[in-house]
Amino acid sequence: MPQPNNSMAAAHKSAPTIHPEGLYRWDEFADRIPFSRETWRKRVLAGQAPAAKLVSRACTAWKGEDILAWLNNPDSYK
Repeated sequence: MPQPNNSMAAAHKSAPTIHPEGLYRWDEFADRIPFSRETWRKRVLAGQAPAAKLVSRACTAWKGEDILAWLNNPDSYK
C-alpha cells in the first residue's frame, strides 16, 4: 500500500482550534482560508475580511473572534 506524501499527510491533520480570545498570525489560520494571502489582503482593504491588529512594529495578528466571525459567514462579513 503506498504511503501518503508529506503534503497529503499535512492536509489531513486537524487544524488547531481558533479561540475567540486569542491572537493569530496568518500562518496559524491560513489553512482555513480558501484563497491566497494576497486575496485575503485585498479583502481586508475592501472591508470584506477582518483587519489585523498591530502587535509590534514587525508583528501583526488577527483577533480570534474576528477570524471566527468571518469563517461563520464570509459572504456577509461586516
